[in-house]
Amino acid sequence: GTIVGDLIYESLETVFVILANPTNAVVLNSTGRVRITEDDSIPYVSIDDVSLTEGAPGIVTQAVFNVRLSAPSGVATMIAYTTSNRTASAGVDYARQSGGLTLQPGATTGSIFVDVIGDSNLESNEVFIVTVTNVLNALLAKPSGVCTIVDNGLTELESFAWGTIASPQQTGQPFTVS
Repeated sequence: GTIVGDLIYESLETVFVILANPTNAVVLNSTGRVRITEDDSIPYVSIDDVSLTEGAPGIVTQAVFNVRLSAPSGVATMIAYTTSNRTASAGVDYARQSGGLTLQPGATTGSIFVDVIGDSNLESNEVFIVTVTNVLNALLAKPSGVCTIVDNGLTELESFAWGTIASPQQTGQPFTVS
């Protein structure tokens, strides 16, 4: 038989050859094992950066971090991940998260979803990161994805006072509020 090469990284492969029904001979060991050594490059894994505008106060939006393999793989690729603060605070600006992601054989992308919490604080843009660790069946090319939360520009109105309002009022006519 012929062993046909491919371009997909895969685990060690084994082929068994069985000899049967010999002519003018005796088979003493009928089974032979052939191991096919992997000659394809192991893929690299990386995580993309994300930028999103935070929602209105109390509204949750999701930051979607795409995890990518440099090439398809014939074996499952597994990673662990965790979020960490930079200028954004877990529990206030985003939901702290850690977990695992598995890319099945043949898949080249997967996603990590992190909830971002909207507020009414007037603030500069904030940042948190997702760090990829414990990679199995791939090499780590870009270990951290940065999420930039762009401020929504909404602020809380603490109080206001009505000015003198002339009577009668006409539709479309301004009056003073401070």
